[in-house]
Amino acid sequence: PVPEIVRTDVERKAVVYRWIAGTTLDDCRRKEPPAAFASLADPLGRLFAWVARTEPLDTEDRWDVVPLLAHARALLARSRARERMGTPLATALLAAYDARADQLGWGNQVLCHRDIGGRNILVQRADGERWRIQGVIDWESAGTGSELVDLGSLFRFAPRFDEAFVAAFERGYVEAGGTLPDGWYVTARLIDSFRLSDTLDGVRELPGVYQDCRMRLTKLVGDLKA
Repeated sequence: PVPEIVRTDVERKAVVYRWIAGTTLDDCRRKEPPAAFASLADPLGRLFAWVARTEPLDTEDRWDVVPLLAHARALLARSRARERMGTPLATALLAAYDARADQLGWGNQVLCHRDIGGRNILVQRADGERWRIQGVIDWESAGTGSELVDLGSLFRFAPRFDEAFVAAFERGYVEAGGTLPDGWYVTARLIDSFRLSDTLDGVRELPGVYQDCRMRLTKLVGDLKA
């Protein structure tokens, strides 16, 4: 469900696409009754499975996490990211990478949005308290990667999703033909920690952004220990 392109401007590097009626997933979660947000769990699972199956696919083309993991380890060993998150958190993440090295390399090279989350998934009321997905925007960062890359992006803000939501998402994903490894929920978020570490290594001083990254990583480490 991507927008229809109406016009492009190469010089301005701009794309105009047809308007999609609806609201963002984030706004639905904040402004609508809990049942409305919960009704989107299964459709989201099906959406993510559909994106991961988009052609062309080569089932022999495995995702190579090694360079990404090496970069993440380097940041956690010595960088602005380590300084901003603190030694205890950096050490805990390094230990998690060691403990889950095999799981981090799971998956094939598939289409990934790479920035998918509540602000760029558009939804609309279907009937009563049931909602449907209308579209996904902001594909400029799209590339390839493991099926878990986009899942980690969606569930980065873990407290927003209760166990019932995650279970319904998984059910929809599998019923739509997707495959998930054991422990996918925390493994996907651990893969997403690579990006959070990159953000923490930024040159600019962004205290609010960095505090948010630390909160997400601290929650992740806590869930890994649970």
